Amino acid sequence: MTDEHHGLVARLRVRIPHLVGVHCIAHRESLAVKDAAAAFPDFKIINDVIRALGEIVGHSTPWFFQRRSVDITLVS
Repeated sequence: MTDEHHGLVARLRVRIPHLVGVHCIAHRESLAVKDAAAAFPDFKIINDVIRALGEIVGHSTPWFFQRRSVDITLVS
């Protein structure tokens, strides 16, 4: 929402002219990696491997039960 003309920061700047809009570090990093990945095809392969590992860990039995116990605790 930091579009120069239509984003939230632009709308707030109408009322607060000295406002400085800043992307959080996580979003800036995400945008930088996305641009770098477009420039270097090998980044796509690395990204695919990392995503696959995340899927494996996310669906592993110990992780599932640990996460499930947290969900039950929060609901109870």
